[in-house]
Amino acid sequence: MIDLTSFLHREHFHNCLARWLADEITPSDPADVKRIVNLNAVVIKRYLCPFANSMIRAVYGLDPHSFPFHDKGAMKDFATNHPATTNARIEEMISRYRARPEDYYRETPVDGRVYHAANGAGPVFLGVARFKRYRRIAEKASAAHLGLRLPAHSRDAEYRASQRAREMNLPLEHMVSTPDQMLRNSQRRRRASGKA
Repeated sequence: MIDLTSFLHREHFHNCLARWLADEITPSDPADVKRIVNLNAVVIKRYLCPFANSMIRAVYGLDPHSFPFHDKGAMKDFATNHPATTNARIEEMISRYRARPEDYYRETPVDGRVYHAANGAGPVFLGVARFKRYRRIAEKASAAHLGLRLPAHSRDAEYRASQRAREMNLPLEHMVSTPDQMLRNSQRRRRASGKA
C-alpha cells in the first residue's frame, strides 16, 4: 500500500484503509476517514503554498514566483522551456518531449502550482506543488495492493497448471489456453449460467 506521508493522522488513516482492504471495517472507520480526508483537504490547501515557498527559500535563498496550472502539459511546457540547469541528459529528455509531446500525458488534469525564479535571461523553473485528489490516492492504493497480490496469483496458477499437466502426463504448453479459447470458454460459461 502507498504511504500517505503528507497526511495528518496518517497512521490512523492507514489503519482504517488496511482494515478495509482486509474486509475488517469497524463502525467508526467511515466517519474517521471522512474527518481525516476533509481536514487534510483544508490544511493542505491552506498551508502547502507557504510551505513550498519556505522550502524554496531554504534551498535556493530567494523568494519564488508561482502560478497555478491545471493540466500536466502547462507544467511540462514551462519546465522544458525554462530549465534551471542543463546537461546532455536534460537536453536529450527535453528533445524527446518536444518531438513527441503527445506521449507525455499532457491533457491529464492537475491542481498545482509551478514555482520559478526570475533571472536576467527570464524565468527559471524551480519546482511544483500539487494538490492530489483523494480519489486518485485511493486508486493508486488499490493498484499498489493488487500489484502486490497479482504475482502471487500468477505463480499459484502456474503451479496448479504444472501439477495438472504432470497428472495428465501432458507438456505444460498444452495446459495454456489461447485468447480465443479463453473467450469461447467464458461465453460458454455465461450461456450455461443464463447471463448471455
